[in-house]
Amino acid sequence: MLIEPRLQSDLLKDKVAIVTGGSRGIGGATSEMLAANGAHVVIADVDADAAHKAVDDINGAFGSDRASAFVGDLLAEGACDELVHGTAKERGRLDIVVNNAGYAWDGGIHSMTDEQFQAMLDIHLIVPFRISRACAPIFRTAAEKEDASGEAD
Repeated sequence: MLIEPRLQSDLLKDKVAIVTGGSRGIGGATSEMLAANGAHVVIADVDADAAHKAVDDINGAFGSDRASAFVGDLLAEGACDELVHGTAKERGRLDIVVNNAGYAWDGGIHSMTDEQFQAMLDIHLIVPFRISRACAPIFRTAAEKEDASGEAD
C-alpha cells in the first residue's frame, strides 16, 4: 500500500473508476482512495508487474473485487477505446476517469530532442483527449438518464 487511507466509506459503492498510471505515485494513491471508498478501480498501466501488484494490494486491503488491471500502452492505436469500452462492457458502467499517466524527461529543454518532447505531449495531451472522446457517449447517456429520472445515480 502506498498510503493508509484514513477515510473509508461506501460513498463510491457500485461505482467504476479508471485510473491511468494507477499503479504507483499519485495514481497509485488515487486508486487506493477510490477503492477504500467503495469503487471498483481499473488500473491502466504499461507496466504489467506494477499493475498486477497494485491490484493484488488493493484487493487484499479492501475486498476481492475492488481492482482489476488494464495493461497496455495507451499511445497505441485503439488502446484508449479498448480501455474505456472494455471497462464499461465488463463492469456494466463507468463513472470516474482519472487521467494521471505521464512522465517527464530528466534534463534541460536545451538538450531535449523533438522526439522526447513529442512523447511527453502524446502522454499528457493526446491520451487524455482520446480517453475523454471514448468516454463522451457513455457519460452523455448517463447524464441523459439522470436528467430524465431527476435522480443522481
